[in-house]
Amino acid sequence: MNENLRKHMEDEHTENTGEGGVPLEAIQAVDPASFLPGSEIMGISAHGASFWTRTARLDTILDGAKQSYFLKTSFGELGNTMMSSEYHCMNKIHAVMPDLVPKTIAWGSYSSIPDVHFFLADFRPMTDELPDIEAFPAKMAELHRSATSPDGRFGFDVTTFHGETPIEHGWSDTWEDYFSRTTKVLFELEQDAQGANEEIRELMVPFFNELAVWRQPWNKIGKPYRMQYHEHFPMSQPQGDYDDRNALYATRVNILDSILYKENPSYREMLISSMKELVGKFPGGLEEWKSAQIDRL
Repeated sequence: MNENLRKHMEDEHTENTGEGGVPLEAIQAVDPASFLPGSEIMGISAHGASFWTRTARLDTILDGAKQSYFLKTSFGELGNTMMSSEYHCMNKIHAVMPDLVPKTIAWGSYSSIPDVHFFLADFRPMTDELPDIEAFPAKMAELHRSATSPDGRFGFDVTTFHGETPIEHGWSDTWEDYFSRTTKVLFELEQDAQGANEEIRELMVPFFNELAVWRQPWNKIGKPYRMQYHEHFPMSQPQGDYDDRNALYATRVNILDSILYKENPSYREMLISSMKELVGKFPGGLEEWKSAQIDRL
């Protein structure tokens, strides 16, 4: 990938461009403090940057001990669902691995500001430094071993978000059905967001006949982290197709980024490029792949 494009994409993922229409007073008021009974509010100040929310640090004292909280605020019906999603999803992760994510406190709506909603959790200092290449992949592997589906099906019972794009998961009996079903919905959202594109439409047919964020070019947590992860969590079989499967899953993130950053044509260009690469590598689709597996035996 062109280095200038890579740098531009990294910048676009880190810059603050407007905070989703949330009024500034949302991080000046202490409305969510009602969920901290007995705490004395010492201060609230803007903290961090976000495309779609306003975020702040809330400092308190309880029984003489200082305690800080992370406050995220959003606006409108979509913002309400985003805050609910983050609360419930983080609760699920915290229940399995309490040392991996902050403890959640509450989510809800402001009583003092109409149509403004919030998510409140313990405060953790964030930096731009990469996580430890030994510890972080090990934690991810532990999470993936520990967090299992309650009935063996594939999916999730909470709407999740990529930025402000909602992802409805539902449930499927197989991974293949889950992946293809939900990805087809994302393709339709991409067409709605970016406008109809016949090249993508034509590529979708062979693309689905073939039936991860760390692969994205702007993500500094790249291949070394993936390889270290597999020191703790083995590659799925067949291992010879590992990189192609990873590219397939990364294409899903390309779809979401094309939806999210519709003003930037480079994201759709990257989506089309990744689809062409996969379709070109497997022109015969699933049937040809199956035949190749038989030939290997």
